[in-house]
Amino acid sequence: MIGVGGDDVRCCDEKRRIVVNGKSVDESYASGDGPLFPVVVEKDAVFLAEDRRDLGWDSRQEEVSGMNGSVPGSNVYGVVVATGASPW
Repeated sequence: MIGVGGDDVRCCDEKRRIVVNGKSVDESYASGDGPLFPVVVEKDAVFLAEDRRDLGWDSRQEEVSGMNGSVPGSNVYGVVVATGASPW
């Protein structure tokens, strides 16, 4: 999850990092250049992005009419509680 209701999410700063509310986000696990966009996340919604930004899908490809790329929170069925590196 990149942003929640009211967050200003933009791609990208000079180092190709996502910027949320004016602060660059370090995501060492993310790769590839994603499409450029600005979005203000709708109330009671989230903005999602995959780790592989050049090939993956983000909220904008799952457009809900009138939501500006935001996904309603009621459509989220799970959240990440931990991350880690694969041993493969």
